[in-house]
Amino acid sequence: MYLENERPIERRNMRAAFLAGGLVGIGIAVLLAPCSGVETRTRIARSTRNLAERFRSTMGEIDSGLRHFTESVDTQLTRVERLMRAVQNAPEPANQAQQAWQRSTVQ
Repeated sequence: MYLENERPIERRNMRAAFLAGGLVGIGIAVLLAPCSGVETRTRIARSTRNLAERFRSTMGEIDSGLRHFTESVDTQLTRVERLMRAVQNAPEPANQAQQAWQRSTVQ
């Protein structure tokens, strides 16, 4: 988070320090890695594939859930529209009941 009184040079120094810290962290991770480079790359590739598959699966579940939700909302809207038409075309007592209900919901 930057304060209003910070100068651009301070922001550059902060970015440089952040970048340097990241590079130091990467260097330490490489030096302390328990596996060879080939094995590490193989593990990274495998993990990336697994992560991509889980992502695709999760996105498929979300898509399916949204489709189901949309269909459910459409069904309910259709029912409400039919009910509203039936009430509007009903005899006078139903119209009076509808008006009373509308008055009670406005208050």
